Amino acid sequence: AMQNIIKCLDRANFEYEALVMGALASSYSVLTEEERDMGTVLIDIGAGTSEIAVYVDGSIKFSDVFPGGGNQITNDIAVALRVPPNKAEEIKKRHGGALRTNLPASEEFLVPGVLGRASRNMASRDLASIIEARAEETFYFIKQKIETSGLNEKIGSGVVLTGGSACLKDMDELASRVFNVPVRIGNPRGIGGIDYILESPSFATCVGLLMYGEESRRTRREDNKAKGKVFNLFFSGIKKFLHK
Repeated sequence: AMQNIIKCLDRANFEYEALVMGALASSYSVLTEEERDMGTVLIDIGAGTSEIAVYVDGSIKFSDVFPGGGNQITNDIAVALRVPPNKAEEIKKRHGGALRTNLPASEEFLVPGVLGRASRNMASRDLASIIEARAEETFYFIKQKIETSGLNEKIGSGVVLTGGSACLKDMDELASRVFNVPVRIGNPRGIGGIDYILESPSFATCVGLLMYGEESRRTRREDNKAKGKVFNLFFSGIKKFLHK
């Protein structure tokens, strides 16, 4: 995936300063300093991959990237409902939930017919069962990764979810049941005048990249100023020595 990004940038004649892990970028827009210090797991559920970053004492102590994300849930829905992936994605976003028991037994939605087949009603709980199974599997996989890293006892602040799938109803509650810690949805913040559309976990990485880039440039400017002061003092000392 990284090589594909580099090829796209090269073909478009764009220069890049750095390649940044999605979970790291997201952390800039959604995590507080307190959360980084106390111990927090940031889980960025992308379309094709998911990323985790474990913060302890203000810095990342463990990170990982693995296949699987929102597209897997979409594919499961497409297979179960016998609809194309684009229709499955639409159904997931419009009617999806991550906890079957949180939905009324009587709630239904219309599954559109394809290839001449008639539309049909489906219980919202049945759709949630599909989503819950895949999301729960992903969370248990991540939990095992964290336990293997030896950092599971240091997650004092809990878990923060970002990415498109974090928008699904009850996804935070499902994650809390699996990890047995507080879980919240990571909405971008800290940027004045940000459009409400961007205040979504779907845009956490994009907003975080902007914040990461700005901080990197500010740090370089400060470093250059500091170096400039050192050089000025150095040459000033030489001039004074030569004029003696």
